[in-house]
Amino acid sequence: MKKTVKVAVIGSGLAGLTAAYHLSQDDLEAEVGLEVHLFEKMSTFGMDASSISLPIPGTQDDWRVDVPMRSFLGGAYPQLIRLYKSLGVSFRADDFTYSFSQLSSHSRKITTTILYNGSSGKRGLSMPSSMRGDSSLKHEPWLFRTITLIWCWGLYMAMIPPLAICYLRLLCLSMPLFRSKDIKNMTFKEWATKSTPKGMISKLLSLDVAWTQFVSEIMVPLFLAVCTTSEDDIMGHPIEEILDYIWFPFGTHHYLLENGVRDVVRRLTAGIKEIHLGAPISSIEPDAHDPRLIAVTCVTGGMLQTFAGFEHVVFATQANRAVPLLETYASSLPLEESQRLAEVRQQIEYSVADRRDLNLVRCEPDVLDIKERLEEDRLYCMSPMHAHAMTTHILRRPARYPSPVYQTTNPIIPPRIDSIISVSKLERAVITMESKRALDGLYTEDDAGMGRLGRLQGIGQHSAGARIWFCGAYACKGIPLLEGCVVSARLVAEEIQRWTGVSVTDRR
Repeated sequence: MKKTVKVAVIGSGLAGLTAAYHLSQDDLEAEVGLEVHLFEKMSTFGMDASSISLPIPGTQDDWRVDVPMRSFLGGAYPQLIRLYKSLGVSFRADDFTYSFSQLSSHSRKITTTILYNGSSGKRGLSMPSSMRGDSSLKHEPWLFRTITLIWCWGLYMAMIPPLAICYLRLLCLSMPLFRSKDIKNMTFKEWATKSTPKGMISKLLSLDVAWTQFVSEIMVPLFLAVCTTSEDDIMGHPIEEILDYIWFPFGTHHYLLENGVRDVVRRLTAGIKEIHLGAPISSIEPDAHDPRLIAVTCVTGGMLQTFAGFEHVVFATQANRAVPLLETYASSLPLEESQRLAEVRQQIEYSVADRRDLNLVRCEPDVLDIKERLEEDRLYCMSPMHAHAMTTHILRRPARYPSPVYQTTNPIIPPRIDSIISVSKLERAVITMESKRALDGLYTEDDAGMGRLGRLQGIGQHSAGARIWFCGAYACKGIPLLEGCVVSARLVAEEIQRWTGVSVTDRR
């Protein structure tokens, strides 16, 4: 009979589902089979846990809204796209447009500064209504309106060349060929200062001022939204990952799932036989019957239940949630392995009328008057508000859905209470220079750019004992996004299969 090796996967976000999916692809000819157990603390799969269903009036159907938004860029998510295609997941190109705005420090007035029409810049820009003055001019004499509009268009046309130059300059600076040798050790703040034009001609043409404004008014809010974090974190973020995110997707499309995250979850879980939902893990300990193996104890139906005999445990949760679970198991490890586990804790830090598809709004620095007036609504507001970018996605609703639906991340202006459909509090990883250097422990790349697992993966008691693995957005190179989930999960699954003697199919 075929030998069975038990594997526990803890967490059912994209990383956990991908790892469990790969491990569940049974090789009928292999002498070893993997019995995969997927554990999730919530009563539904983590990847789809925050999403909501909105009934469509007059029909029996509902509209599933993915929370958070699950868009992805072609050049930045090659393995995610490859996985979706292999699963038969349908997705469509949807090139987002953007608006960049400022919230006044003296009122709730939002002033749009830039309207970007997407498609990697090929669709150009549009003039914000604040520059046209449409509403304020409608009662003025036609001659005054004409002169004013000519003046506004002149200002707008004068604004475009510096923006275009800065955009093209950013593309050049993001090209790997033109990056400086010390880029790997440089933060966003250091790069922004170093990259500012300093020549005489640049100063005469005010290109240094234009570049500074471009960085602060476009790049910073954009990556505040991408990384869902504060300005301090962005300023300390390694610039190499940001430049990769700018360069590799250039000229590609944004994509959205046709049938939402539920379709992905359904396809990934189809072959997983042992799924434990509503089963928060209470402890990870050596198996009482065979200390070389691992026992996982969880709470199901209000009672403790222990699943024993695991040779491999894959943590696909956030790192700050994985490490505490391993405290009891750490005491059974040899000193060297226990120290390796302690290093995992250091791998990542956490942070907890002009409309476009994606609308980014930042506060001016002195927003105390607004903050005081909104104190009663602070449940739905970030603080300090000026450190974040409020990002609102106008969702494309089904034809028969009656009203627009907005999905806002990091709200700095609270929505009306009666307009709130759902509230989700999510956490994600934030990269620092220290965590980037420490990432080698979980993930490394060779000279050819091929990824492999680092030395902190596969923590175990000894050569014949059970192994602990980590995967997730934080356990891979780049900004922690869906691509990192897929890459790290694939690498972990392949290494477990090699370890147990199961044949491995190249899934890159």
